[in-house]
Amino acid sequence: PGVGKVLTSDASGNATWQNNKIGFVASYDYNMFVYLNGGSFSTIPLMDSYDAGNSFNNKNAASDPNTFIAPVSGLYSFSAYVSIYGGVVYDFTYMGAALYINGNASFTHNSFGLIDANNASVDFNQRIHLNAGDKVSLKLRHDKTINTTSLLNATEFSGVLVFAD
Repeated sequence: PGVGKVLTSDASGNATWQNNKIGFVASYDYNMFVYLNGGSFSTIPLMDSYDAGNSFNNKNAASDPNTFIAPVSGLYSFSAYVSIYGGVVYDFTYMGAALYINGNASFTHNSFGLIDANNASVDFNQRIHLNAGDKVSLKLRHDKTINTTSLLNATEFSGVLVFAD
């Protein structure tokens, strides 16, 4: 028993208390500079603004910062929006965002419709089956081979359990 839990039974009639509220929304401090490695993915430091299941570790977490850890196996839906200002020096062609699952880039979304050569944004929605304990993080890259310190204009990363197995 517990607050917000639901009594659920399996096909054999075995009952367990389940947390039916699993979801988070994380963002960053507005107009924060972030270091991006040239051509490779970099972690975006995020703070949770809503975390129903206490399953998102924000940028200050001692272990697995900026990471959602699936508390149960099931289908999850993730959304992300990132807007970045690179400055006139960098002349971006595209920016990419990726969902990393257990340390591996699993889904990559690139933005080729740049606002101009200095500003880029990318957004996506992705549904994926996760096992309990799987770790999900959002990372960002640009197409240049130089390392940059870029200004994040807006970033939001969210996820929710659609249904458990």
